[in-house]
Amino acid sequence: MNLREQLKTKTMTFHKAAELASARYAPIDKLHGYYFFLCGMYNMYTKYASALDKGSVKMSLPPRSQKIIKALETDIINSPKHSYLPEKSNSLPIKCDQSLLGISYVFEGSALGSNVLIRRIPIKAKNNYLTLLIKDTPLRWPQTIKFLSNTDYKNKSAIDEACNVFKDIAQTMKDVSIGLK
Repeated sequence: MNLREQLKTKTMTFHKAAELASARYAPIDKLHGYYFFLCGMYNMYTKYASALDKGSVKMSLPPRSQKIIKALETDIINSPKHSYLPEKSNSLPIKCDQSLLGISYVFEGSALGSNVLIRRIPIKAKNNYLTLLIKDTPLRWPQTIKFLSNTDYKNKSAIDEACNVFKDIAQTMKDVSIGLK
């Protein structure tokens, strides 16, 4: 079994928990929830920016974290519900190259959901962030799948890191919703 298959099966519980936390604490079909979602993703992207860019390079993809952070900032500042940016998260130190693959799997995979999410956001809400993800996904996801599918399955660090990122998403969405109310 290749790394992609391992990541998909071994992170499923954590992936579902992150989706449930996002739906509960940052319901994107409501203006306040969409704002919380954007702030949560801003927190996650600022925290993992360096790792994401290094993971992109490792998979022969162009780095894009700063472009995504800028799109999130624009959407947050132009939010009809609130209009202030949360503090940037401190960037996490990268443990090892294998960790980059787990982090990339979570973020590149989550971009796939942008097509669904953009149809659910309030009409008044800006969507530069989701639009950017939708635009980039046809290039990035197939390359990510190809890379992970050609990577040896014995990669515990990547799986552990992906589980940790999903847990971090769930906790971040909860923390953002509590901190911004």
